[in-house]
Amino acid sequence: QVAPGGGGPGRSRGASAVSGPAGAMADDEAAMRAALAAKGFDIIEGDGSDSDDGIPGRIPSLEPGVAREKGKAAFDKGKYDKAIKYWQGGLKAILSALCAGPHALGDQNLSELDLTLNLNIAMAYMKKGDFEMADRSVDKALARRDALPPNLVTKALYRKASAQRAMHRLEECLETLKDLLEVEAGNTAAKQMQNEVDREWKLQCRQQKKNMKKLFDTLSGENKVEEERAREERRARRDQCGVVWIAGEDVDSDAFSRGDAPAADGKDWGLALSRTSLWAIEQLALETGAGLHGAERASAWFLGASS
Repeated sequence: QVAPGGGGPGRSRGASAVSGPAGAMADDEAAMRAALAAKGFDIIEGDGSDSDDGIPGRIPSLEPGVAREKGKAAFDKGKYDKAIKYWQGGLKAILSALCAGPHALGDQNLSELDLTLNLNIAMAYMKKGDFEMADRSVDKALARRDALPPNLVTKALYRKASAQRAMHRLEECLETLKDLLEVEAGNTAAKQMQNEVDREWKLQCRQQKKNMKKLFDTLSGENKVEEERAREERRARRDQCGVVWIAGEDVDSDAFSRGDAPAADGKDWGLALSRTSLWAIEQLALETGAGLHGAERASAWFLGASS
């Protein structure tokens, strides 16, 4: 190619740009890959046999045995996302096989392959620290539990218990281990985990009780402070209300508000009325802050009925 801007024929660029249809396709593919990566898709690079449609980001449908080996190779290299995609490709093929008819649902070989791939996916998620997805993968593995031999069921339950323990769902973990030991009572690893998780669960319960007591004490202390502040405020308002009770002779209005004062005998209705009026003035001050302190004169009107 001729360098632009002169220099004569035969003088070429250091690197030539790809142009034409091939360049446009490369740009489109790069843009598609970037868009898929931005949405969280893990793109598997094709090797000529791993993709059923050539679309980047698609989970390729793989023969389960091939998927298992390819996933294991990726897993051993620490490429957990890639391993998950390979194993999901195997599950995709199994799903297609199951659509062949009702007889396929009882195919133990397919059930065992399905469980193996799902358990492998669960292990990959555990390596990534995504224990929630690991738990879900085990649940998928156990979807056809009745078609599986006991040793594979216990393997799946053990992995589920491990994920639950990692998420500190200890009570659920103990239930899963109980289920496992009902399938295989002599499973040593499950018994050991059960003993360990039981101790962790009891310790967690004690710690929760301590935390609740600490929280309750804190709230109780705050309540006591608030109650004392309210009492002090009411006491100050009572002092400012303009009503003074004679100690030992008149009404103890504080005790009356608590319900501790005895009821009037009703013999001296005039005294009862005056005390009621004064108590009403005091309560008005306590509730609204409007008192008679410093006032020289006050008037009250009463509306009543007599029998």
